[in-house]
Parts: sequence; structure tokens; C-alpha cells
Amino acid sequence: MTNNRELLQERMRILHTLTLCVEKFPQYTIAQHITHFMRSKGTTSDKYFWNDIQMLSLVENYYDELCTDLEQKNTED
Repeated sequence: MTNNRELLQERMRILHTLTLCVEKFPQYTIAQHITHFMRSKGTTSDKYFWNDIQMLSLVENYYDELCTDLEQKNTED
């Protein structure tokens, strides 16, 4: 039972983080956001066989990357 609860929480965090990306960075479409974090980064794992934890990590890293780029852009202006 707790395993199902943890699985649901991981999936909810994935969707929540993706929603944050879309809301905070509306200049990109949802398809662009998804394409960006799904792109190959030279890892050996195939993106079609990710588990929820790997997907959560990628989405969170992508969100951090967007926030960092936005922060750098604001300091340049």
C-alpha cells in the first residue's frame, strides 16, 4: 500500500514540476518543454525505459536549468 502511495507522490511531483515550468516560462510551448528534458544527454539509459524516479530527476533538473538561465539573463540586463 505504501509503495502505491510513494509511486503516486512521485508522479504528482513530476506533473507539478512540469506545470511549474509551463507556468513560469510561457514563452515555450508544452511540447518544447517536454522535448527539452527528453533529449539525449549522452546517458546510456533509453528514455523509453525510465522509471518515475529518473523522470522526476530529469524534470527537476530541467526546471533548475530554466531558473538558472532566467537568473543569468536578468543579471545581464
